[in-house]
Formats: sequence, C-alpha cells, structure tokens
Amino acid sequence: MRLLAAMVACSGPSDDPGSNSRSPPLDVEDSEVAGPWSKVTSELLESCGVTVDGQLGCWSPASGSAAGETYPELQPPPAGVWTEVALASSSTLRGLNGDICALDQDGGICCWGGSYGSSGECLSSRMDGPFRKVIVGTVFACGLGVAGELSCWSSTPDPQPVPLAAGVADMTTNGFNLWVLSSDRTMSAWAMWDADPWLMYEGRVFSDAEGELGLIEHANACVYEIVTGSVWCEPSEPYGYDVSHLAGAVPADAQRVEGDESEGYCALTEAQEVVCSYTDQAVAPWLTLSDVADLSVTSHSPGAGCVVTRSGHIECWGNQLAPTDVLWAE
Repeated sequence: MRLLAAMVACSGPSDDPGSNSRSPPLDVEDSEVAGPWSKVTSELLESCGVTVDGQLGCWSPASGSAAGETYPELQPPPAGVWTEVALASSSTLRGLNGDICALDQDGGICCWGGSYGSSGECLSSRMDGPFRKVIVGTVFACGLGVAGELSCWSSTPDPQPVPLAAGVADMTTNGFNLWVLSSDRTMSAWAMWDADPWLMYEGRVFSDAEGELGLIEHANACVYEIVTGSVWCEPSEPYGYDVSHLAGAVPADAQRVEGDESEGYCALTEAQEVVCSYTDQAVAPWLTLSDVADLSVTSHSPGAGCVVTRSGHIECWGNQLAPTDVLWAE
C-alpha cells in the first residue's frame, strides 16, 4: 500500500460574473484535492471522502489549530475500492477517539482506527454481507443488508456480528442509540451503550404521517414525508405515550435529510440543492448550496458539514474545512 499526501490551495468564489464556476456563500470553504469526489462524510474529529474511482481519503478538520494538535492521528485506510464511509467521534477517558467503517464495491464492510486498531489488511474486522449501508457509533457498528436484514457488532479488533432485525428500510445513529425504520412504517430504538446483547427499548408507529417516509440521519426517532416534507418525531425515551408530533418541515421531495429536532436540518433536494435551516430561523434558510451531489453534516449539528458538488469538489462550512491535506491509499 502506498500512502499519498496531496496539497492544494483553497479556491474561493469567482470574481468573474461571466464565469461558469460556482460561487459559494460566505464562510463556505471550497477545495479540490485528490478528487474528483463522489461521497463525503464529515465528523468532529476527522472527515473522509470517496473518489469517483473508489479511493478513500481522510483529513482532520483542525479548526482553530494546526492539523494533528487536538485530533487523533489519522489511520490510513486499507487498500480497496470503496463506495461509502461512516465515521464516529467521541471523547473517552483515554482521549479523543475516532472509528471509521467503509463499504467496499463487493458489499463488504471494513472498520479501522480508534477502538478497532490499525487498518492492516482488514482481515479481522471485515464483514462480508453483502451490505448496502454502514453506520458506526461510539461502541458499535451496523450493516444493512441488501434484503433489509440488520446486523451490528461491537467496536473491537475482532468483532462478531449480531442479527438484530429484518425488513429494515433504513437506519441511523446519534452515537449511543440506534434508530431503525422498517418497511412497515414502524421505528425501533436500540440502546447501544455497552457491548452486546443490545436491547430494543422503544417501538413506535408513525400513524399520523402520510405517504413514503425517509429517515433523518443523526436524529432521535425522526422521519420526513418525502412528498410533502413534513417532519415527524417520536419521543427519544419511552415516556408512556404513542403519539408522534409534527416537528417542522424540510423541502418537498428531499432525497436526504440530516440533523435533529433541537438544532435544525439540512436537506438535499431533488433539484440537487442543499437547504439548511436552524430551528430558531423559521423564515429564511441559514445556508443554501446548488449543484450538489452528496451531503454530510456532523452528528452534533447541521451548522457544520460538507457537500460534494456535481463537479467533484468538496465544500464545507461551520468548523469543517475542505481537504487540503489528504491521507489515502492507492
């Protein structure tokens, strides 16, 4: 495996009114490095992206400090051809910790860094699947199979998968809990604080929502109606009632929504725009970007995140920086 480090300067908005290049809003960093990119995942301690040819690169946000001073050392990814990557950031008694799991072109999942140890050749941590989605939390990771079967495993150098559910449409995590949306419009919540066996502590039905539902990434039991954009949320703890509540709205026909009820949401629309709004900003959106192919906000707030543009650039806002120094494997 050969490690490469690529350095480029950040490029800002174009001053030429006749230019075809994009002009991102203020406070949005735009950088092209090692791409073109197809996927991006941003988190507190590090961010990672997947190039159009399946290479995986990671970088430290390093907001307000030199790279590496307050962030864990980046672990180089194992060799492979990847389709998506998931990250977890947490603070423990041992210090800052970041786990990485990635889905390869064969539907297998490999995890490394943090509690998984070094990447090596991804022999002990590989799950064969085939999977179509991967998420990683503070002490666990999960893979969603192509037929809707869900399996999770502990964050250890030699994890063992545990089947949790079938008929799953989507899944997400806020780090410590697992939220599962089933194809029958029910949602289950799993406490993932300790190693398996994990226990389901909540089951809900979105009886008031209409039409097809989408799961909101990072949220505590929230979904959105894909056609109307209405957001419905359930209690994150078993309070003894089964009534969902209308918690706001995102643009209609959104393809992906990330955020949570307390902070607000970012939505990737069918028109390939990203619209972000805080909960205390009911009129104008806080941020709007156009020509977007992929979206990722950090798990703590939609006020920080990155997008991949249709031209293959990565643009970031908040405390996330677009990559200028990328560690990756060829």
